[in-house]
Amino acid sequence: SAQQEETTESSEETKAEQEDKSDTTTLTYISNGQPFEEKVVTSKSDEMNYTIQHLENYTLTSEEPGVDSLLNNADETTSMQIEVVKKEDVTFDQLKESAKETISAIAPENTKDLDLASTLTERKEILNIVGYEALLEDEKVVKVVIERENLFVTLTIYDNVQADLTDAFLQMGLTIQ
Repeated sequence: SAQQEETTESSEETKAEQEDKSDTTTLTYISNGQPFEEKVVTSKSDEMNYTIQHLENYTLTSEEPGVDSLLNNADETTSMQIEVVKKEDVTFDQLKESAKETISAIAPENTKDLDLASTLTERKEILNIVGYEALLEDEKVVKVVIERENLFVTLTIYDNVQADLTDAFLQMGLTIQ
């Protein structure tokens, strides 16, 4: 971005770094307070018309009509369901209400809204985003609804406090197009 070029001392290094990375795409996420940067691969959904960039140790499978799962090969307790719908089929508000109801039903006493404002600022292709989290003992279920120009994405993330992969799944989910 233009801002990087203005900082003189790091600009040369940044260009070199960018050249190194041009052949591989990476994704950065926060887990247990630490940033991780890992390579991603692109997969296309069998059933639905979208692609997703995901970390190499994850597998995209179609679970049932209209629902795919992104599985963490290293830890089967963490996964993400993906539902992609066309704009003409539903509204953002309907998906948002549905996500909120589901999360409230899972843990009525222990739900919270996620603060995803920075995502909207950082990623111009995301027009709207909302997320809710339910905590059951140390298990987390997170629902995120994303609006892009041509489609809506609903992510259901199954995570736990130890793994703390919600941000990793979210960052992967944000690449769906």
